[in-house]
Amino acid sequence: MKVIRHIYPLAFVLVLSITPARPQSIASNGYPFEFSQFLRDRPHELDQLLGRHISEVVPSEVLEKLPVPEEYKDPSLRYGVFARRDLHDYMKGWDFLPDKYCVSAYSMFLLFFNRGFVFKVELRFIPDSFTGSVASTAQQYCFDETPLFWMLARKFGGTPIARGSSFELTKITGKYVRTLSTGGRVTDVSWNLRGGPSSRDF
Repeated sequence: MKVIRHIYPLAFVLVLSITPARPQSIASNGYPFEFSQFLRDRPHELDQLLGRHISEVVPSEVLEKLPVPEEYKDPSLRYGVFARRDLHDYMKGWDFLPDKYCVSAYSMFLLFFNRGFVFKVELRFIPDSFTGSVASTAQQYCFDETPLFWMLARKFGGTPIARGSSFELTKITGKYVRTLSTGGRVTDVSWNLRGGPSSRDF
């Protein structure tokens, strides 16, 4: 019995030591690729949502209830706006935004799906001066989203290219194309799966 008592705790310790630690990316709700985790804590890694199923990235959403994006005119494609008025709240934890900036109530975070799988992730920062939906005298009025372009560019790295009065910063990998652009006081950043909705991954 003494031998058994000594072996059992040792075996237990060995099991604990070889059991892999739970990755920090695994959420408490069991959805490691739920979009809000990336949007709040790792916005520069939003490309990790590409190719993931809607049941992983937006587990509470029903694909069939989402609208068809007008620019594609393909009923198998869907999109959703998953952060708008609360987008600025998500951004408060971004530690790479040291300069003064604003986020309009019309700015948004979007996901595009092909048969339920993400093929595009996009952040659109559209100033109130563009939409005219907020009076210019209002305290929350956002005139220009351009400062976000320069802070995101510093975070991403690389040299923005001037295109007339606009600027663009592009990164191309084997999996996706990331495009950060600004012009007309609008800033946009998108991650597109290589091949878009016609990618072989689908």
